[in-house]
Amino acid sequence: MELQEILSELEYLDDGTFPRQALEQAIARREETTPHLLASLEQDIGAIATIIEDERIYMAHLYAMYLLAQFREPRAYPLPLFQAPKPSSDARTFARAEAAKSGRSAAVLPQKGRPVS
Repeated sequence: MELQEILSELEYLDDGTFPRQALEQAIARREETTPHLLASLEQDIGAIATIIEDERIYMAHLYAMYLLAQFREPRAYPLPLFQAPKPSSDARTFARAEAAKSGRSAAVLPQKGRPVS
């Protein structure tokens, strides 16, 4: 599998299948994929609004975080924490409304002062 094909397989959840082979190849080619995963994650954090509006199910940022955490890549640790915008109560309300409209199950969003169960 070529590197670009691996990255492409991890970008969208088009057919609803888990990209096992692409993940296995990314893990096997850790040194080669890490710079691309870091760049993808940095780019995605700055494009949250575009990702939310995309009609396809975008997954690259999630797979990048998963793989980089598995690799214990220290360059990735501060990215999601310090660059992502903090959700407001309006964002939580919007996310719940959008999930309800689309018929998708909503992710558990923490309430202020309440632990996520």
